[in-house]
Amino acid sequence: MEVQPTVTFKGIPNSQALEADIRARLARLEKFCPDIISAQVVVELGERHHRDGKRWRVRVDVAVPGEHVIVKNESTLRPDVRAREVQTTRKQDESDAGHRYAKVAVRESFEVAKRQLQDYVRRRRRGKAEAARRRPARQARARA
Repeated sequence: MEVQPTVTFKGIPNSQALEADIRARLARLEKFCPDIISAQVVVELGERHHRDGKRWRVRVDVAVPGEHVIVKNESTLRPDVRAREVQTTRKQDESDAGHRYAKVAVRESFEVAKRQLQDYVRRRRRGKAEAARRRPARQARARA
């Protein structure tokens, strides 16, 4: 990585264990795509619910040559609850109740970021392969 990755905690005190986990996951991402220019991770605590658990939001922003990979992992409501348009919601109304733990939300965000980076690498390889196939045809035309 060209620029040191940034890990930010909003609404919570810094957690050294969670930051170490995030930095280890960033290092694993770099194995899939060594072209990463910079990375920024924001972990924030959403609304607090004493009875139903906490809701964590994680944003992973990875810059690679030519594009940004941005993953926003927020707790979402189940479709039936969304259709009712209720004013107040409960933790069990979420489609993924695992977001009550910060480490689970971070893990899921990095899994999505990994898949998006793998897609980016495939697109780049496919583009290079197509360019290499076109070169001999261009060189043959130039010689004639």
